[in-house]
Amino acid sequence: MALHIAPAIKLIGNSILLGMLEILAESFTLAEKSGVDAKDVQEVIKGMSLCLNSGVVFIQPLVENSFLPNRAHFCSLLLTKTRPLFPM
Repeated sequence: MALHIAPAIKLIGNSILLGMLEILAESFTLAEKSGVDAKDVQEVIKGMSLCLNSGVVFIQPLVENSFLPNRAHFCSLLLTKTRPLFPM
């Protein structure tokens, strides 16, 4: 990586982290206002880790500008094919 783009890369990384923190804060606020315990939200996030880690599959198509709409179905398949977090 060229040294002259390092500040831009740092800003991009910070933007990604801030975006994730914003979504987490909004999710916990929604949970609190809905009467959902924060520990339950934490468990949901832990349960989603497979999907979140597998989200890396979306990066290469975006880099190559070859994103196909049917790939967006990937995470929903992961979520529906895994065990329920809160069995009935």
